[in-house]
Amino acid sequence: MTIGDRLRTVILEEMKSTASDVATRAGVSAGTLSRWMSGERENPGVQELAKVARVIGVTVDWLCDGGSPKARQATGDPELAEFSWPADVSEAVRIRAQQRLLQERDAHRRALVPYWHERLRRLVDDERKER
Repeated sequence: MTIGDRLRTVILEEMKSTASDVATRAGVSAGTLSRWMSGERENPGVQELAKVARVIGVTVDWLCDGGSPKARQATGDPELAEFSWPADVSEAVRIRAQQRLLQERDAHRRALVPYWHERLRRLVDDERKER
């Protein structure tokens, strides 16, 4: 199997999604992802491939060679590793749910950045006053 074969298997068959949807969520060009999936472009950039792998819930290594573990280990998040999945939940559903949760968490974190910057400025000011 090629990278394109593995992408098609996960995106189209397991996730029941589209290249366009995954590309949008990953922040890569839909045309680029489609070319990877069709085999038209065989050597994807590692950074772009990593973005897609994260969205579809697999490792870059698995996409490249098929021999390493397919699923990310509990998405690398201890909080998610502790979650007990119901027995009737498929791997594809689990991966999609985890990825959506991680995207929402990342969006919330980005929204808090201005607050944390301002808070850090205040702490620095407080430290300076105490000297």
